[in-house]
Amino acid sequence: MSVRKSVLWKVPVYCIVASFVLFYLRTYLTRWFALVRLPDGSLTNDPMRTLVVYGVVFVVGVLFGWPFLHSMTKKEIFLSASIVALCQLAIEAVFWVLTKGPAATGVNQWYLWYLPVAFEWSSFFSQLAYKITESNGWWIGIVIKVLEPYIFVVYGKNSVDQD
Repeated sequence: MSVRKSVLWKVPVYCIVASFVLFYLRTYLTRWFALVRLPDGSLTNDPMRTLVVYGVVFVVGVLFGWPFLHSMTKKEIFLSASIVALCQLAIEAVFWVLTKGPAATGVNQWYLWYLPVAFEWSSFFSQLAYKITESNGWWIGIVIKVLEPYIFVVYGKNSVDQD
């Protein structure tokens, strides 16, 4: 079975577009659902409610992927998701470098804000790992986040001829 090169862009484009849309959904839901007023009148995010918001955003991102990806084969989705995973690894590496020392100032601050947003849809399990490990296993969250695009493989057909 051959891979149609014309469809390999679908998962990366879907993930990036969905991430920017879902970033605003997450922001809205967090403001609406996860903000709590403390006794002194200040506002803060409730950690469990915020995790629920991340979960909702993840489920929405996965479910809305079906119309865009169901015509691809499992192999094509796997290869396309691998492109996303490599991009996420590169972004995490750039993010890690830019947050160290003087590189975290000036124009690099723009990158620190927008680079992670490109894969916002898939932050639930990494946030969950971060919460479970109490901030000590941040790398576990990164590994999980890099693997999450492979969930779309379940939408794939076994072959191109299949209806």
